[in-house]
Amino acid sequence: MVSQGSDMPRILLLGGTTEASLMARALAEAGVEAVFSYAGRTHQPVPQPLPVRVGGFGGAAGLAQWLHAEGISHVIDA
Repeated sequence: MVSQGSDMPRILLLGGTTEASLMARALAEAGVEAVFSYAGRTHQPVPQPLPVRVGGFGGAAGLAQWLHAEGISHVIDA
């Protein structure tokens, strides 16, 4: 679990597209703390310059719980 209350953003990047991979690179180069998430339908995920998670969240309640537990402040659906 990540400590709460930080002024630094922590981003969940919902990826799987070329645009998401470009955004992941930009976030990593800017030093922004972020997690790249593949839905799990990608057969050969492209390596990313960010920590990667694969799979669903278990619906809206599961997503909300994961966001809170991980200290995510922003979500980008790319």
